[in-house]
Amino acid sequence: ALWLRIKAQVQGFLLGLFNDSYFAGSTPDQAFFVICDETNNTAATINAGQVIIDVGVAPNKPAEFVRFRFQQTTVG
Repeated sequence: ALWLRIKAQVQGFLLGLFNDSYFAGSTPDQAFFVICDETNNTAATINAGQVIIDVGVAPNKPAEFVRFRFQQTTVG
């Protein structure tokens, strides 16, 4: 449930930017992606208290996707 909430929040934010013409592409799928699931949150990362979110965006300037990785780690 946490992964779905995170993904929905980030996608909603990026969709707003897409609608304001911040990204290239004629559809949201062409403009950005958000990954927060079992492909990037393995048992090892979960056991380490981490949540990993991969975000890619297609900027308006000539470029490929720009990819960001965010990580939340628990302390203690």
